[in-house]
Amino acid sequence: MKDKQINFRLDEELRVYLNSVCEELGCNMSSYIRNRIFSPEYINVAIEYDKDIDVVMNRMGNNINQIARSLNTLQNIFQTQDIIDEAEGIKEMISTAISLLKENREVYEEFTKQKKETEKQLYRIIKKREVFEFLEIDEKEK
Repeated sequence: MKDKQINFRLDEELRVYLNSVCEELGCNMSSYIRNRIFSPEYINVAIEYDKDIDVVMNRMGNNINQIARSLNTLQNIFQTQDIIDEAEGIKEMISTAISLLKENREVYEEFTKQKKETEKQLYRIIKKREVFEFLEIDEKEK
């Protein structure tokens, strides 16, 4: 006899999704949730975060900061024209490096956005597969 009750909260989007799945399957939420929880199959999608790009970008940023700090120190100590000219060349290189960092960041952000979209699509495919498997299990029980 099922006489114990458990309550949990969902945001509106998940509640609507759960309702639509239950309507498609022709079952109530309680039986669907019980079936999902105690199903022998459990699919866990592990999403790995690749930190290599962030590590490289942080190192580049640190290098640029060290170069800038050294340039500022040199400029304060030596006020000769040769050093100032050399510093200008290095500043141009730093500017180029910063531009490259910005481009790499944009590529990384686009990659991250596409990765998230792919993960959403994968999640939807897995959910649809589970719904079809649930229907097959339900048909076998009838």
